Amino acid sequence: MPEKYCSCVPKIATTASRNPFTDRLVIIGDACSTRYYKNGIESAFKTAKLAAETSFYRGISRSAFKKGYHRPVVKQIVHDNFFGKILFGIYNLVYENSFLSEVLIKSTVYKKTGGKAGHLKYILWNLYTGNTPYKSIFIKFLNPLMQWELIVQTVKSAFERVSNTMRTLKSNTSGKRGIK
Repeated sequence: MPEKYCSCVPKIATTASRNPFTDRLVIIGDACSTRYYKNGIESAFKTAKLAAETSFYRGISRSAFKKGYHRPVVKQIVHDNFFGKILFGIYNLVYENSFLSEVLIKSTVYKKTGGKAGHLKYILWNLYTGNTPYKSIFIKFLNPLMQWELIVQTVKSAFERVSNTMRTLKSNTSGKRGIK
């Protein structure tokens, strides 16, 4: 039997086009660049806006699109995707490890809504929804107090697992002694 029953392999754009512009032509939307694992509507809007502004204020030459369109796209979307890849990599690591998933759940669900748990909820919410640039989410993730809370919760969860295992072993061995 397989260990995992669910698997997603979406066919979506996750990288930027190498050359999305030339004289009198500019490619917009997902065909140009999109936020890592996020909606194409936002990408279409941002790139179309930049293309229109460039056309009206700078012209429709290759050099105009390079300066007014491509550089801002790289700055606003492509560079931000670097942080998105890191965050989704961390998320996948946690998701694939039952112990780390347990720590994450305990750190978000079973805590009060404010404080460091609030940072974690903010991170998860914005990672899922795409409401905030990945760089902002990553900076929030690096918060030392939140990291400390995650470390403390990890140690507590480890001790809980060890003590539960010891209790189970003790009850199993004490039950076997009484049988003759």
